[in-house]
Formats: sequence, structure tokens, C-alpha cells
Amino acid sequence: MGGVAENFGKSYGLGGGEEFILEGDEYETAFWDRGPKFFHYHPDDLIITSLEYDHADIYPDFETYQLAFRRLVNLVPRRGRVVIWAMRKNRARPCGARQKRLFVRWKTYGFSEGNDWVASGFAIDGETMRFRVAHAGALFGEFEWWQPDVTTS
Repeated sequence: MGGVAENFGKSYGLGGGEEFILEGDEYETAFWDRGPKFFHYHPDDLIITSLEYDHADIYPDFETYQLAFRRLVNLVPRRGRVVIWAMRKNRARPCGARQKRLFVRWKTYGFSEGNDWVASGFAIDGETMRFRVAHAGALFGEFEWWQPDVTTS
């Protein structure tokens, strides 16, 4: 919904399903609306891929930045889900929130034990990457991801 990728020629893609996926943005909506753009969305489910202090011109500190994401999590209805990246063990709290204060189901994912979903065992062989995914400590599956070398023409 943001910038236009040169190789796609547009900022969106339409499929045939009932689901709609949208990238949220924590930057202010407009000069007359200083709130984050994602406050205007009403997500049924939410995936937070990372939280890195960004937009220091809008958020004076990391706590204020996290607060915007905690408010976003609160927009998800009780029937919804929140999935959040947790980089390190014991950091698996959505946006610094305490689990008992959340009114929605949530899961964590990352590379460290202690997350609900853990990716590990990465191996690269030419253009193929292999890895394992565990859920709740048990192997969920082994996967291969083929990525062509796009650096050469």
C-alpha cells in the first residue's frame, strides 16, 4: 500500500480469496493527524515482524514507540490473534505488554527457544535454503526454500 516496487509496477496485488493482508505503518497519518496510520485499521489478526525504534521525529523514546504498538494490539478483537517476533528468549511479550493485560490470543516466533514457533537448523546449498520449524518444542516440519540468484543478469 506504500511505495511502488519497480518489478511489480503497483503497490498492491489482488488474489481470489476472502482474506486481505495490509502492511501497517506507525508513522503519523498526516500533518493534521499525528496518530499512527495503523490506528485507522481494524485488523482481525495481526503479525508484528519486529519492533525497532524508528521515527525519532515522532516518538521521543522507545517506550512511547512501544506504546503505539500496544495500542495497535488492543485494536484486535478478542476472537483475533496476534503473532509477534521475539528475538531473544524471555523477550516474548508483545510490545513490552504483560500477557495478563492482553485480551487477545497471542503467539511468538523467532530463532530462540522459549518462543511458541522456532525456526532452526538453517543450511544453504546453492540457491536452496533448508530449515526446521518447531511448535511448542515439537518438530512441526522441515522446509526447503528456493531463491534464485538475482544478483547476476
